[in-house]
Amino acid sequence: MIVRKWRGRNAQYPEAWRGIVAERLVGWHHLTGEEQTGLLAMAAAFVDQKRWEGAGGLRVTDEMRVVVAVHACLLVRRMDATAFRSVGSIILYPKPVVSHGVRSLGGGIVSEGPLPIHGETRRGGPVVIVWSAAEFESRHPEIGRNVVLHEFAHQLDLQDGALDGTPPLVSRELQQQWPSIRDDVYAHVLAHSDPLLGSYAATNVGELFAVSTERFFTRPVELRNLHPAWYAALAAVYKQDPATSYGRAGR
Repeated sequence: MIVRKWRGRNAQYPEAWRGIVAERLVGWHHLTGEEQTGLLAMAAAFVDQKRWEGAGGLRVTDEMRVVVAVHACLLVRRMDATAFRSVGSIILYPKPVVSHGVRSLGGGIVSEGPLPIHGETRRGGPVVIVWSAAEFESRHPEIGRNVVLHEFAHQLDLQDGALDGTPPLVSRELQQQWPSIRDDVYAHVLAHSDPLLGSYAATNVGELFAVSTERFFTRPVELRNLHPAWYAALAAVYKQDPATSYGRAGR
């Protein structure tokens, strides 16, 4: 792989990207012009820095790259722009990959048998994304799911070496409060059928954080209403408040 210098917010991008992102990124029209330009430049640098691989016969297109990149960069647009520098490769599959074996469903429940996987990540990469899921979810944010946001939330979580539902926390106050807020929400999803976060958030605290990140950006008003303290903690992590900035859109 050719390693290029990080160009950050000065990276150049094709003007055609604006049309793609306008149709595919939730909250795009609620960003200022300067914010849109900055996010696109971050995405261009992201595309330039990563090795993109198609699996299962998939040919990776520029549209695929920009859709994945802009969602990953949405998470960190107000954080460290090099947060995902340890991710070397993005591998795209055309359709879900079937996993076999025993797995946890949360709450001490385990299941055995085939399971379609839409994404996968590990510390240092690669990040695996199923394009059929990413494409559909980017067009339908109202469903609350987004595999790209999910897998890159895991990447943030893994920066301390463990999938423990704890992303980088910059303030001492948040470091002190985070475990209690996270654990309270996790206890809730274990004990109740949460109408927004769903059963997958009960798998472990790592999945709770990733699922919550999906809802934070796609259905923020509902998340703020159902779990206000958790929403506020996530807003402090991402330094964004989507419930306020595009709440009138009902997302």
